[in-house]
Amino acid sequence: MAQNHQQVQGGNNNLHYETLVRLFSLGSQEFYNRFTAMVVTHTILLSGLIVGTGVFRDPNLDKSMKLATGIVALVGIVLCIIWWLLLHQSLSAQAFYRKAASDLETGLCFQIFSSSGWQPLGRGFLSIRVLSRLVIGLYIFLYILVILLITV
Repeated sequence: MAQNHQQVQGGNNNLHYETLVRLFSLGSQEFYNRFTAMVVTHTILLSGLIVGTGVFRDPNLDKSMKLATGIVALVGIVLCIIWWLLLHQSLSAQAFYRKAASDLETGLCFQIFSSSGWQPLGRGFLSIRVLSRLVIGLYIFLYILVILLITV
């Protein structure tokens, strides 16, 4: 009876571990899909602002064009802030799933998340966390540059 209980409990640990690994994988896939979509969105938005308005060629835009360009640039900045918040939420969830899976590995015969050779998402000098924030910061800088160019 006690052996059956241990087998059931071990089976539950395996199921919990498998669920956590799947959630980690799903979260990673969601993160990269969102990251790609936001990079494409901001690149198109900035390209439209720069090429469509000619802000770098003709600093003497009429007032309505300057207003429209400024509004679109502000919308881009707001989207970047939302993107940063989503990034923070996604990486926090990833850290939770990774930690929970690592804790469950102690009772299993294999170790993926707690092994020393595996580099988890969000570690290192140019980790995805740092790199993502640099990309978002670059887009915000470019939007601010567009706003400064139309106000001069």
